[in-house]
Amino acid sequence: MELLFRNVTVLPMDDTLEERVLRNMCIGIDKGKIAYFGAYEPGENAGRVVEGENLVVIPGLINAHSHIPMILLRGSSNDVPLEEWLFEHIFPREAKLTGEDIHAGSLLGMLEAISTGTTALCDMYMNLDAIASAAEKVGIRLHLTNALTSFDENENLEENRSFLQNRLIREKYRDSCLIKSLNGIHAVYTSYPRAWERVRKEAEENGKPINVHVSETKTEQENCIEKYGTTPLQTLDRYGVLDVGCIAAHCVYLTDEDIELMREKNVTAVHCPTSNLMLASGIADVSKYIKRGVNVALGTDGAASNNSLDMFEEMKLASLLQKGISLDPTAISAYDALKMATVNGAKALRLNSGVIKEGCNADLAVLDFSRIGLTPCYDHVANVVYSANGSDVAMTVIDGKIVYEYGRFACGIDIGKLRKAVEDGKK
Repeated sequence: MELLFRNVTVLPMDDTLEERVLRNMCIGIDKGKIAYFGAYEPGENAGRVVEGENLVVIPGLINAHSHIPMILLRGSSNDVPLEEWLFEHIFPREAKLTGEDIHAGSLLGMLEAISTGTTALCDMYMNLDAIASAAEKVGIRLHLTNALTSFDENENLEENRSFLQNRLIREKYRDSCLIKSLNGIHAVYTSYPRAWERVRKEAEENGKPINVHVSETKTEQENCIEKYGTTPLQTLDRYGVLDVGCIAAHCVYLTDEDIELMREKNVTAVHCPTSNLMLASGIADVSKYIKRGVNVALGTDGAASNNSLDMFEEMKLASLLQKGISLDPTAISAYDALKMATVNGAKALRLNSGVIKEGCNADLAVLDFSRIGLTPCYDHVANVVYSANGSDVAMTVIDGKIVYEYGRFACGIDIGKLRKAVEDGKK
């Protein structure tokens, strides 16, 4: 056994167990998996033992919707609505980014992610090779896509960079257990039906879900209905996109028909509360989606519209927003929010993660409950969701390896040099 956590408090997120909080537990890790989970020490010796006093272990957090290199644009365009933000500020700046810029931004964003307990990202951006190579260095689990955008209905789609880059990553990382390529559609308003059908066909061949933005703004919703006669989700379904499985980001303006469609087609809605508030896009009624049987995960979106990659912030806000809009304090409990960031994210990405039990991926976040901000503790789940933030993470384990520990990164990246590269490359 390579690693053993001894006498730790565990939030396993396994609903087959009677208790949501287990004290004085041992977690044994070997070959990237949880090899032992129980109240007694395993019989075999471990290469390293971590003593668990004041340590609380949760499944690694899963950021189900991110644009990780956009950390390069953090704080560059604030206090404007999404369409103006995207077309007048973000797209022009992104057009100036080089592969070196995107690699540096990816490194910085991934370091921020693992230092705050995130073990997996579902990312959508361009220049995938630069992002994937950063993930290799950092050691984070990454599902990424260059989502299709095309405004030319006569375009040869086989030459579209979305298809070319996704295929490159799929082939290059065919044997990787950490890096996977997904197919993607940016949104209904940035492409057209023939392109969606081509993405669906490729997704069918690869057996992977499609990553897409859906109903993020009221304007998007209204324009789609005016153009196609149906909502964005219903429009995509008409062309078979939902049949292969979808990870649908935002989902702020879903109709009752949309919600039922998501349930029927097993489409995951990824709630991005901070970004949706920052861009004044609206508030998704995710407690309603969950009650209707829809899988709801959490994402930060890009740091340019957040401006953080801290999933603890998203969990707290996701819960509090639903309480506020419904005037119901039970709308989204602390446990529900933590489940969105772990179990539900793993379901969306089809990962053997999100829970702590034998045979699952050893992807863990370890919090230090001796911190002042987590003292006293009456309820461990509530403390994690309502009191903790990313700075309370003591260790992050991905694929059985400690990638972050008390302010130090195992990858050995020169942080000062990286920060300078990002500052020098500001567009």
